[in-house]
Amino acid sequence: MIRAFLGLLIALPLFGADYLAQIHGIKPIDCQIIQQVDENYIILVEKSEVLRLGEQYASFRILDENPDNKLYLLVFNDGYDNSQLNKHGIILEQYDDCVLFQTSEDQIRALNNYKLELSRVWLQPIAYQPDFGELPQLTDFRIDTLIEEMVNLVSEDSILASVLRMQHMYTRYTTTDSNEYVAAPWIRDRLIAYGCDSVYLGYFSGTYGPNIIGIKKGLVYPQLSKYCVIGGHMDDVPSSGYAPGADDNASGTTAMLEAARVLRDYDFEYTIKFIGFNAEELGLYGSHATADTAYAHGDTILGVFNYDMIGYVQSVNRDTMNAHYTVAVPGCSLFVCQFYQAVADTYTQLKIRRVRSTGTSGSSDHASYWQRGYKAMLGIERILCPGYHTIGDTVGPSGFNNLPFATKVIKTAVATLAKLAVPIHGNPGVHESPFFSKGLGFEISPSVGQEFAIAFHVLRSGNIDISVFSSLGQRIVDLANGFYESGIYQRTWVVERSIPAGVYFIRCQQDDEQVSRKVIISY
Repeated sequence: MIRAFLGLLIALPLFGADYLAQIHGIKPIDCQIIQQVDENYIILVEKSEVLRLGEQYASFRILDENPDNKLYLLVFNDGYDNSQLNKHGIILEQYDDCVLFQTSEDQIRALNNYKLELSRVWLQPIAYQPDFGELPQLTDFRIDTLIEEMVNLVSEDSILASVLRMQHMYTRYTTTDSNEYVAAPWIRDRLIAYGCDSVYLGYFSGTYGPNIIGIKKGLVYPQLSKYCVIGGHMDDVPSSGYAPGADDNASGTTAMLEAARVLRDYDFEYTIKFIGFNAEELGLYGSHATADTAYAHGDTILGVFNYDMIGYVQSVNRDTMNAHYTVAVPGCSLFVCQFYQAVADTYTQLKIRRVRSTGTSGSSDHASYWQRGYKAMLGIERILCPGYHTIGDTVGPSGFNNLPFATKVIKTAVATLAKLAVPIHGNPGVHESPFFSKGLGFEISPSVGQEFAIAFHVLRSGNIDISVFSSLGQRIVDLANGFYESGIYQRTWVVERSIPAGVYFIRCQQDDEQVSRKVIISY
C-alpha cells in the first residue's frame, strides 16, 4: 500500500511559490517547469525572481498568484464553447487546443458532464530525461512467425464480449462503488485468469477507485524496474447516472486485456505491465501516480502504449488511427514514427496518422509518462465518436460502431508490444528433447540464471560432447569433450559476463545421439 500511494505523495509542491507564470518560445534553463504546452513553458516563480525573469525573457508573464493551494487543469475542449467554463473557474490562458484553467475539486464533477478532456497541472517540475534507447533494431522488421501467431489469436468475439461487459456495469465513474467494487475487481480477475505473475489494485487516493496492474515477468530481464507498459483508462463519464462508456474507454481497456489474454502462453525477455488506469476523466490522476512512482524508483520503461477510444470510424477515415507522440521526450518520435509504424506495416497494415506534439501536455494517460521523460504514445480513433461522454456511448452508431477496426488496432497493439518485449523463440536447429536418449541422460538446474548445474548419465561408454549454442545455432562454449565410462557425472557452468543475456541451448551429444536443454542467461 505504501508503494501505491507514493505517486500521490510525490505530487505535492516541492517548494513554496508566489506566482504561476509562463515563458513562450524559449525553454528557460533556470526555472522549475511544471508543464510544457507546445512552446509555452508554465513555471513556478518566487517573488524575488520576477524582476530578473522579466528582464531575461521578453515573453515572461505572470498567470496567477499564490498557486500552492490551487487546482489547475488543461482543458481540451474539442470545439466546446469556452464561455461555459467561466461558471466553474477562471481561464488563465488560451492555447491552440486547450486552455489553462484554475478551478477547485468540487467543480470537477460538473466539468465531467461536458464533452471536455481534463489534464491536471501538478505543481511539480516535469522531467527531461535522456533517451533510454533499447528499441529493437529498426532494420530488422521481417515477419516473425511467432509474433504473427500471437496477432492471429486476437479475437473479435473476445473483444466485443469485454466491451459489452464493461458497458453493462451501468457506470465506471471513478468515485462510485461500481468503479471500485465491480469494474476494478472484474479487470483484476481477468488479468489473473490471463496468467499474470502478479496482479494488484494500486490505490492512489482515498476518494477515487484504484489502478489495476498486472505483471508478466520477463525471463531474461525479470526486474520490476525495467519493463514495457500497455494500458487504457477504465473509468468513464458522465459523473452521475448511466455512463456506459463503450468507446470511451471500454475499448482501450479491452486492448490491454486482450493483449494479456493473447500473450499469456508466450515468454518474453522483458517484463510487461498491463494497467487499467483510473480517474483519467478527472485529470489523469491514476496514470500520474504510476508514472511518478516509476520515476521515483528510477525505473526504465522501454515504451508505453496507451489506448483511448479505438472503436469508432466514419467512412472517410476508415481504418485510420491517430498515433500521438512528442518531440519533447528523447526517442519518442523514433518510438512512434519508425518502430510503431514499421511493426504495423509488417503485421496488420493499420493506417496510421501520426500526430506530433512539441510539449508534454496531452488529454490522455500517455501525457503523464511524457511529463516524467518516458517514451509513450496514444492510439485513438481519428474522429471521436459523437456519443462520447454521454449515455449514447454504447455499442452502436454513436459509440463503439466498428468492431473490425478495433480488432485491427488491438492486433497492432499485440504486435508492437510483443516486438518491444522481445519474444523468446525455440531454436529450429537445436531442440529440447526427452531426458533419456538411448545412451545418455541429461538435465540442467536451474533453467534461468548465470550458474547452471549440469548432470549427465552415460549409459554406455564413449565420446561425449557438451556445448552451448546461441538461439541462432552458433557454438558459444565447450563444456565437456572426451571419452567417458558409463556412469553419472556433474559439471557446473558459471557464465562469463562477456556472454550476453538471452536464450541458449546446452547440447549433450554421443555419436549420433543428442539431448538438448534450453536455458536463459539472466544477470
